[in-house]
Amino acid sequence: MSSLPDNQHMARVTVPEERWLEFRALAIRSKRSVASYLGHLVQKELRRAERVEWKRSLRASQLSPAAPEQEPDEVDETWVPPWEV
Repeated sequence: MSSLPDNQHMARVTVPEERWLEFRALAIRSKRSVASYLGHLVQKELRRAERVEWKRSLRASQLSPAAPEQEPDEVDETWVPPWEV
């Protein structure tokens, strides 16, 4: 059982020490704690993933074949295309 409140989570990251120090420096420059900065990145990634999924579903709906045209019940045998008049 965690001692963290329900709305807080903990994560471990596996990066070289030098990269972690660079990341901490980014958080400090943006005037955030490392936890706050990581939370901000998680939110941004979720929004990005939602946009990607939305675009993917939009493309799929545009690429899906349209409903086949239905034949009219009656054909006008007297119709002549304008270019043949």
